Amino acid sequence: MSAYADRLEVLAAEAADRCTGCGKCFEVCPTAREIGMDVAGAKDRVGELLALTRGAAPAETLQKWLNACDGSARCSAACPEEINVRQWVTIAKMKALEATRPRSEGATNAANRFRHMAQSVRLLASMQLPSDTLQRILAPAEQRTADVLFYTGCNVLRTPHIVLNVMDILDALELDFDVVGGTAHCCGVYQFQEADLPTYERMGHRTFQRFGQSGASKVLTWCPTCTKNFDELEKDVEPPAFDLGHVSEFLASNLETLKARFRPDQPKRRVVIHEHLGIGATLQSIGTLLKAVPNLELVELPQDSGFSYACGGQAAKFKDREAAIHRALHHAGVARGLYRLGAGVFRRRAGDSRTAISRAAWHRCGGAAIVSTAVRRRRDDVSTGPVSRCT
Repeated sequence: MSAYADRLEVLAAEAADRCTGCGKCFEVCPTAREIGMDVAGAKDRVGELLALTRGAAPAETLQKWLNACDGSARCSAACPEEINVRQWVTIAKMKALEATRPRSEGATNAANRFRHMAQSVRLLASMQLPSDTLQRILAPAEQRTADVLFYTGCNVLRTPHIVLNVMDILDALELDFDVVGGTAHCCGVYQFQEADLPTYERMGHRTFQRFGQSGASKVLTWCPTCTKNFDELEKDVEPPAFDLGHVSEFLASNLETLKARFRPDQPKRRVVIHEHLGIGATLQSIGTLLKAVPNLELVELPQDSGFSYACGGQAAKFKDREAAIHRALHHAGVARGLYRLGAGVFRRRAGDSRTAISRAAWHRCGGAAIVSTAVRRRRDDVSTGPVSRCT
């Protein structure tokens, strides 16, 4: 085993030593209920998790639970011992896969998943970004000298207007920052999920080390999966020399500086956030930012925000449940004079009739686009289109 693998074992062992076997993590697990597992067996499932961590073969019922995990972190929130159960389950799932199939099978699966993602990222990013802008993002992290690194991850480069909106906001704060991302800086999620730990270490673990070799004192993440992975599989394994946090939390902590740069003549807007718990204080931070935008009303709607930490991804295993959550939010929005067109932040144009709602009167847009517009920053190196403009 490598030194990194040894440290993962230590993390799991520490969680097992603190666990009292109460079963509350299993009782609140949304995906355990989704696949019909009996809540009455909660203590048995946790007992199997403890046994696997301490060297036993994975029980079939435990594997069923581990494979259903969507990363919601409701287990961690429910633990009376304050164990990061999601982290523990992530490591346990890797151990179970290692014990039940050849590593080569996982390596092949991970390589195919990564190749498919990388091809679409490279194609879509190259079609939408000028080559000099793209090369700036793709340049090696360890060569950067800025105090702040904005880490995009891979997937968001398919929709680069989001990256540029965040860059506009960071520009408005007059920070010494640089932006880094792309497949050469992947967080290694596919490799870890498929229990291909050697390749993960050459990819995700290496990316994290490269941040430390840059001149940055702070690394800001965007992608929820990258944020979760680096928080739980890197920062907790070995504390880095830099601060790591989601960009929304950083912006919320600099709200007063940001507010001083907001244009007061913003259009009247009513906005709803499609909520997901499970990634630190991002949901609270995004709400704080949007509430500060002039002439913007943040509408609260009842939501099932505890199912997965993001749309798609691990939650894609439960398409019917995701669709039901989206429908419920849609109906709640219609009841409040809002209309939902997809995941993200949604707003209603001022002046449209509350009773005669038409699809054309609504836009899906991101919180970054709204804040970027409010600080009156606009880049000319990409076509933003109606999704990002939100004006």
